[in-house]
Amino acid sequence: MKKLFKGLTALITSLAIINPVNIFAYNIPETVRIGLEYKYKNVYSVPITENKISIGINEDMETGITSTSGGFSVNVTNEYFVIAKSGIRYYDEALSSCVDYITKGYNAVPAYVGENNWSIYIGRYSDYNSAFQVAQIIGGIVSNADNDKMVLKDGNSTIIVFDNIYPQIKSDSRDYTLLGDRSYRGVIEFGRYSGSNITAVNVVDLEEYLYSVVASEMPASYGFEALKAQAVAARSYTMTRMSAHSSSGYELCDNVHCQAYKGYGGETATTNSAVDATKGVMAYYAGSPINAVFHASSGGHTDNSENVWVNYLPYLRGVPELNEIDMNTWSRTYTAAQIEAIVAANGDYVGNVTDIVLSNISETGHIVEIQIVGTAGTVTVSKEAIRSYFSSNGGSLESRVFTINGKGTRPSGSTGNYVPPIDNNVTTQTDKFTVLGRDNVSNISSINNTYVISSQGNVKTGNETLTVANSGGINKTYYTSNSGYTPTGNNMYSASSLSGVGSTMIINSSPVSTADGSGVFVFEGYGWGHGAGMSQKGANGMAQMGYTYDQILKHYYTGIEVK
Repeated sequence: MKKLFKGLTALITSLAIINPVNIFAYNIPETVRIGLEYKYKNVYSVPITENKISIGINEDMETGITSTSGGFSVNVTNEYFVIAKSGIRYYDEALSSCVDYITKGYNAVPAYVGENNWSIYIGRYSDYNSAFQVAQIIGGIVSNADNDKMVLKDGNSTIIVFDNIYPQIKSDSRDYTLLGDRSYRGVIEFGRYSGSNITAVNVVDLEEYLYSVVASEMPASYGFEALKAQAVAARSYTMTRMSAHSSSGYELCDNVHCQAYKGYGGETATTNSAVDATKGVMAYYAGSPINAVFHASSGGHTDNSENVWVNYLPYLRGVPELNEIDMNTWSRTYTAAQIEAIVAANGDYVGNVTDIVLSNISETGHIVEIQIVGTAGTVTVSKEAIRSYFSSNGGSLESRVFTINGKGTRPSGSTGNYVPPIDNNVTTQTDKFTVLGRDNVSNISSINNTYVISSQGNVKTGNETLTVANSGGINKTYYTSNSGYTPTGNNMYSASSLSGVGSTMIINSSPVSTADGSGVFVFEGYGWGHGAGMSQKGANGMAQMGYTYDQILKHYYTGIEVK
């Protein structure tokens, strides 16, 4: 098969690969190859809703054809053909040569077999012997039935055979090509890449690809600096995904596995301007483009990469939201029987469900592990698999920031700041706690083996006693028992090593049972998405506060350069 790809196969594939690739080791491509999996992956036929098209390969359009039936389609063929004549340079010449065979009663059509290379094919024949008999009569040769052929139809009539090439087609009358209900810039390539049916691939300029991506991934009504941050994140992320589908005949797909891409019809003037305003700008860590993952809403605090997927990535560290506008909230209610059905749908068995234990809550407030406990055993689910585990009943969970029957972690209040609940009756705890932010905390003392994390990410560790008291204000300070201070009433004192820490929260890393005896499990959650990298609603909030796009990016991606 003659594979006429134009573009770059990059070296970074996913979050599972953490070794940075130096930016100078490859060139940023002008075009990208997008598999249109939305409707046209491994299908028998692809409609081209155009009345006039150009056809070529390598984006070099050779031939203009007008439909007489109101539209074209590219279709699979597995029949035999007879090659009556070859070595023809132009389509019009091949079309004229077909007349000689048509007048003799043969079904002859031009066959596109290479750049400026046409033949005359006669067919289609369902068996070799029928084709061989015709070949004997006209002095041709049989082109066997194989997975290298497609046909272009005008209505129901076959007008061109494509043999051993991947043709590229575009509208001959406008700047985009319409396939069914979506339109695309660039050209549309058709190939039987896997040797079976046809997949349509959009070969498009990188920046024009981003026009649709940014509009598809973030509302155009968001602040312009947030849209610019999204454009840079999307451009950077694209560079790390360029070989995600290399075995399928293209580099990226058009769904959220890579990035949402709806083509020309999904663009807006505002998001296009954000792409243009940041043309060529990317986010780098250690000289390489970052895997700039993003999500809709973090629920108040983003998460570390290793809590979401597998590997530690230094630039994907959890950070608090500064102003997450319209944080997503959600709820689900399951009976024990429904949980048992979910367990069964995942191929597991625990008997009658008695409890769901929150067995690991990260320092960022995201659930890292749950245990579904039953009379016949326990199943443990971790990280992002927690969300997808529930997909058989209501779809995947929107986030991993949730409580079950009121137990777990959650934000509260109208500001969108991350403020999970804590048990004010706790007086002594030897398990590890994390202190990140909590208003109106009082009478919590003697908490040992404590991590104290400031809003700037500074960490204080030790076994000294930590006492937290209510100062009656938004900002809190902290002190330890060895600081030499004693709180009085609502007054707050601080040791110098802990001064400047913002409002606090406490998360217990000990397993938390959520069963309340009702046989019902009520999930109340916050945020939408995996929680790593840039929160889009948080980016919008930062834009409303006056932050620039590079400041937004540097907040969500630790230690990066934007250039």
